[in-house]
Formats: sequence, structure tokens, C-alpha cells
Amino acid sequence: MTRNRSPPCPEPAGARSISDPTTPSRARKPDLPRRGWVWCVYLALFALSVPWYLPNHDPPLLWFGIPYWVVLSLAACAAIAAFTAFVVYRFWPDDGEDP
Repeated sequence: MTRNRSPPCPEPAGARSISDPTTPSRARKPDLPRRGWVWCVYLALFALSVPWYLPNHDPPLLWFGIPYWVVLSLAACAAIAAFTAFVVYRFWPDDGEDP
């Protein structure tokens, strides 16, 4: 049994294809490669920010007058912020429009 197919709908006048380079970038799919490594780095940084992996010390070691795990956790949080700024600056799509 053959299936009856209707002819394709014509494009409206002035319509542009998604692959047309004059189409605004927000309407086109980005041709960026997958960036799975970004999520791996985030996972590692968030794992480092939680001090569950550190051994217990009695009395607690102090760095700069505070427990060393606080310094490590704050450093990991600063690294997360710096990495986020890098990812946004390097990989965020730019529309080229000023608000």
C-alpha cells in the first residue's frame, strides 16, 4: 500500500533558512563541539569544595588562624567562580547586540 504524501509547504515570502548565514545567531543552532570536559571540571571542583575527603585531626590544624578545611573549601569556591568566569567568557554565545 502506498502512502499519499502531500507536497511540501512553500516558505513564506522573505523567510530565511536556519542554515542561512544572515539569520540571527539566536535562531541558528550553534555549531559548537560538545564540551563535556566543562562538566567534569565542575564536578571535580565541587567535590574538592566539600571537605569530606580530609582526615580528622585532633586538635584541628589552623591555617591563617582558621581550620585548614575552611581555607581549602574557600579556595575551591574561588576556583569554581574563576572557572565559571572563564567558561562564560570563552564559550558563551554572543549575539553581537548591545542592550
